[in-house]
Amino acid sequence: MTTGKVNRAPRGADESCGGTNPGEHVKILLADDDLVSRFVLQRAVEQLGHECLLAADGEQAWQLVRDCEPDVLVSDWMMPGTDGPELCRRIRALRTPHYTYIVLLTSLSERADQLAGMKAGADDYLTKPLDPFALAAALVAASRVTSLHVELERFRSEQLDAREQVLSHVSHELRTPLAVIHGFVSLLRDGIGGPLTAPQSEFVDTVFRNTNLLRRMVDDLIATGQAQVGKLWVDPAPGAVGPLITGVVSGLAAAAAAKSVTVEVELCRNLPPVLVDDQRIEQVLTNLLGNALKFTPAGGRVVIGARPDDRHPDAVMVSVADTGVGMAEAESMQVFNRLYQGDHSAEGSRKGLGLGLYLCQQLVSAHGGEIWVDSEVGKGSSFSFTLPVACSVETAEQERTAWRAS
Repeated sequence: MTTGKVNRAPRGADESCGGTNPGEHVKILLADDDLVSRFVLQRAVEQLGHECLLAADGEQAWQLVRDCEPDVLVSDWMMPGTDGPELCRRIRALRTPHYTYIVLLTSLSERADQLAGMKAGADDYLTKPLDPFALAAALVAASRVTSLHVELERFRSEQLDAREQVLSHVSHELRTPLAVIHGFVSLLRDGIGGPLTAPQSEFVDTVFRNTNLLRRMVDDLIATGQAQVGKLWVDPAPGAVGPLITGVVSGLAAAAAAKSVTVEVELCRNLPPVLVDDQRIEQVLTNLLGNALKFTPAGGRVVIGARPDDRHPDAVMVSVADTGVGMAEAESMQVFNRLYQGDHSAEGSRKGLGLGLYLCQQLVSAHGGEIWVDSEVGKGSSFSFTLPVACSVETAEQERTAWRAS
């Protein structure tokens, strides 16, 4: 995953828009279903010194927007199928750092129609028949706006990089003292330092649980920083998912007992081997099970299991279902966003960093799987993700090599 940097050099302020008012050369997509109108537009734009892309309809323009990221779209309003306003709405719905300045061409004279185009996402509009000077002026404005967006995105990326470097440094520095604390607390729990009274054992167990919690949070911070700069690597190999599930359940057994939440494991027999990076998927399972425990009140139940995916025979589906507070549909659509935190934790539960589910999505995607949630307020949530089946050792090794090369 990248940080969203725009890989383009800043445009020089000394360039001109084909001899018109000061401006810059930009990549322009022209969309018009009328051949003659498209030709006239192309001639006018090329005479101003800009690079042209041509689309004969809205769908072709939509494809070119995604593939080529034009700086400016000049689109006819009336086109069959996907018209100009619909094209505007689609472009504005894209989650990309690149900004496309949109100019709608219309023969509609009503102000209400023109306002509707602006509300759909257009930045400007020109009326037909086309005035070449109005077009030149619109492109000068477009070049300035797109240049500003490039600079803002570059600044945002630099700030993000600086923040991630600080987080990465602090997280790595925390690892050593946490490892020492964890080691000595483990010795105390094992009685190496002498017998403990019942209250002392309870105190040590509390320190142990919270130390593990802090270690997981630090691991999430480090992995999230890696994801933000495109350095979150996975090394999948053929393996079984069942032992990973039982291991994570065992590791969180004390936390479940402390909340009086029952955890059940349901594993289908004869599950095929999957391509899995054990350490990374343990991180996913720990986050999902930890969240289930956090959002499930005392006396609740969590079921974690794995079975063949009914939709895709070449995948295994892992799920973590709870009887917790659940979520509304609008919240379910945001839970995998970075830094998102829900407002419906069970009474007494802590708030996390808002990184766990984002990280789960990144790690599952890196394995070639998908992750989703089904939830209902008051009835609980079920998080599921898939892992690809390793059909054979030979096939698995080929896929593993392909992943490493990608």
